[in-house]
Amino acid sequence: MISLFFAAQVGQVMGLNQAYYTQEVEKPAVLDPFTTMEPQVKELNSMRMTNLVDAAEEQARQASTDISGRLDKMKTIDGMVFSFTMQSYRVSLLERTEPAGGNVLGMSPSDGPLVSILILLYWNKTEDDETVVSTAREILEDIDRDAASRSTSVPFKYLDYAFSFQDPIWSYGHGNHKTLQEVSRK
Repeated sequence: MISLFFAAQVGQVMGLNQAYYTQEVEKPAVLDPFTTMEPQVKELNSMRMTNLVDAAEEQARQASTDISGRLDKMKTIDGMVFSFTMQSYRVSLLERTEPAGGNVLGMSPSDGPLVSILILLYWNKTEDDETVVSTAREILEDIDRDAASRSTSVPFKYLDYAFSFQDPIWSYGHGNHKTLQEVSRK
């Protein structure tokens, strides 16, 4: 995943590569083009072996939403980290679901390639919750309107990144929603 973000701690926009490898290999060669890229802020390099539970516990107050806006309102938020991440769904990935009958997410190879746009936010104070979440929502709505005007919008919302104002299950399509309800009852 590639992220662009504003961090109040450094007062500037930065870029971030998030490289993941699912096998227990300390420094997999396949990630070298990303892990050796320069320039790097060595103090922010967190490449290491970890597990999902430990990685999740490192998170502070956060909200993520899945789908440009001005950061003016966000610059004064205490502890603000505002990340814009693009995560791709290649056609080859979507094709791998076809032999098993497709996927319940409502995505098919003919839809791809797709990109998920994640806005990930961290901040310190509860009193800033409404400003942060409403600003993220406005940005998503702007992106979605622009994509719709270009006929590139797709309804899919990634469940793990969706926020309370989003409905990712319905974004999978009516037939898939019904299938998920039936499976849930079983």
